[in-house]
Amino acid sequence: MGFPISLGLATVASLCPLSPHICPRSDLMAKWKRLLITILAVLAVSFLAGLLWNYWFNVRLPAYVSGVIGGLAAIPVWEFTRRIGPPSSKVGGSE
Repeated sequence: MGFPISLGLATVASLCPLSPHICPRSDLMAKWKRLLITILAVLAVSFLAGLLWNYWFNVRLPAYVSGVIGGLAAIPVWEFTRRIGPPSSKVGGSE
């Protein structure tokens, strides 16, 4: 039996016999994967914003505006990737 890991309101037991700080949680998406997905989303949104701006106004979008739009897109993407991942299995006990 492992140490319990708190996941928001629910608590599930970890299968790792070590401390939760040492053993990575396998039921959540790794931070490097979330960061990679977020960076790709920022780049894609910034690029699309620049294309749309150029199509609508026939003028280049300033780089800082494109960066702000991409940065604002990063917030919901990061939160979404925190919520998705493989389903957590309940070990022992009931709710």
